[in-house]
Amino acid sequence: MKQTINSLAKSLRSSDLIVLALTLLVLLAVMIHRDNNGIATRSTTKDFDSVMTELQEALLKRGYSINKIQPVDKGLAKAGYTLDTYKVIFYQKTEDMAEIKSLHPEFTAFLPLTFTLVKNRDSVSIIGMPFNMLLKNAPSKSIRRLVRKWRKDSNAIVREIGRTPS
Repeated sequence: MKQTINSLAKSLRSSDLIVLALTLLVLLAVMIHRDNNGIATRSTTKDFDSVMTELQEALLKRGYSINKIQPVDKGLAKAGYTLDTYKVIFYQKTEDMAEIKSLHPEFTAFLPLTFTLVKNRDSVSIIGMPFNMLLKNAPSKSIRRLVRKWRKDSNAIVREIGRTPS
């Protein structure tokens, strides 16, 4: 058994390891969600572009700004791998960031907030942040208050977008 694992590890290229690592991260996110670790996750049969548009509109409606949309699948395609659409959306509230930077700049290491969208064969998964981890690391009551607000907004967005189209 040990020889089989070693030979398998030697035969994998670094790009194979990247794909394996990303797959394990998605699986970990789903497992953590099942353990109720504060990650809101939902799948929908809506098309990816509609989910992306709805997510951006929901964030803007709640006063968040979108910092960046990182297409993870494109980087893997450059390495020769095909993966369904996979994007990470980084977002924040400017006034919240200003408060955090002035009171507890060390907490900015946990930010900005993220959503992950993963296109599967016939569905799109929406994965929120591990807010329980943020709560455990929040250095003050005021930061915990912000994290609870973000979690409430994130969960509401996941519920709204994850509804089955009528």
